[in-house]
Amino acid sequence: MLYHLERVQHLPEDSPPYDDQRAGEQRHERDQRDAFIEDRAAFAALFSLDTIQEDLLLRMDVPAMVELGVHPLIPFLANMQIERTQREGHSS
Repeated sequence: MLYHLERVQHLPEDSPPYDDQRAGEQRHERDQRDAFIEDRAAFAALFSLDTIQEDLLLRMDVPAMVELGVHPLIPFLANMQIERTQREGHSS
């Protein structure tokens, strides 16, 4: 038996379509990833990190980040994307 379900609107009517919004976010993520790959220290300097956090970010020390309380998926997925981008030559 088939049912017709109405689409629930979760965003304000004047917001951009989800696909356009997500495409912009992905472009931003790629730009940030490329900036990190090009110069990790300059990228880290953009944030208010203490010396330990900065060191872990520069080395992408995922296990140590998790020990500090970062959810394991965040550095794991970030590192996965960085490695993939580096393999692809990080051309945008």
